[in-house]
Amino acid sequence: MKCFAILLMLLLLLTGCAVAPAQESTAPSTTLPAQTEPSTAPGTASATPGDLPTALPWSVPEAESLSYEDYFAQVRAFDGPYGVDTDFALEPKGERLYITQRSTNATFLIGKSDDYGYLVDGKNPLDWICDTEKMYGILEGKLVCFDYLSRELTVLYEQDGEVILPSDLLYQRECLFFVAGEPTRGFTIYRLYLPDGTLDALKTKIPVYCLVQEVTDNPYYINSFSFELYTGSDKQQSFAIRLLCADNETVQWWEYNHDFWDLYAENASNLKESPILREFYEDAPEERWPGPEDIRQRLTVSLSNQGLKPYTVYTLRGSTLTSEEWNGYG
Repeated sequence: MKCFAILLMLLLLLTGCAVAPAQESTAPSTTLPAQTEPSTAPGTASATPGDLPTALPWSVPEAESLSYEDYFAQVRAFDGPYGVDTDFALEPKGERLYITQRSTNATFLIGKSDDYGYLVDGKNPLDWICDTEKMYGILEGKLVCFDYLSRELTVLYEQDGEVILPSDLLYQRECLFFVAGEPTRGFTIYRLYLPDGTLDALKTKIPVYCLVQEVTDNPYYINSFSFELYTGSDKQQSFAIRLLCADNETVQWWEYNHDFWDLYAENASNLKESPILREFYEDAPEERWPGPEDIRQRLTVSLSNQGLKPYTVYTLRGSTLTSEEWNGYG
């Protein structure tokens, strides 16, 4: 009997060892793995789960490392006078911000809009000048640079009370040209050498003529960027000097001639009383009045015939400044 009990105990022990592996559950774990960000378009830089990309999906050309003295020791022509036409753009997509390479459609995730929405809040994403590794723009009145990989925002220039003109920000790879100042004191053309941060004030005390015209007799006003007439009740106020940069030593800009545009505004603000335009409005119903482009052409031709030109074009090469009057075309 005692032997039978011993055999029974041994049998139970062997049975327990045989089924022990079944205690390891094959059901889904209650501890979920980290969630990966939703996949993006082909060509997007890969990211580890839960992290942002740490590598760019496009090649970065090696920059020639030159000191300020060596770089400006010779004249270096730029790609074009209006700045580099880069292959990259900042694009909001859903709740995320991306840098897109237009030629390949490759994308790089900057991050969620909750974290980086300040880059586009109240700002056109196309206002950013984007290149392979960084983008440049004006944010809250400051000239800034945003690095894609580090996602750090660096202030390149700021001055209390000054305005940086968005339309005159030009990127030329190694150099960034911009115009900043105060409307009552004049503006300055700056050149920033990006490799070492050297800032040069190329020309100071530039007057910027701003046309603000609200008409009561006929609701036309003048847009100060194009100087074309538009209808509406809102005033347009803006500053621009139309900056151009042909090479690292030369800048060119337009200034609006006050004599011309004062007469232009005087005639355009009261069409029926204008000595230049009166003949087109006398006894004519409003629907037969000339359109804005016709008015612009008639005024420009008439004032030019009086010897007035709308613009003066200045060219600064090194320390040599030249100028010539310009009619705006040709």
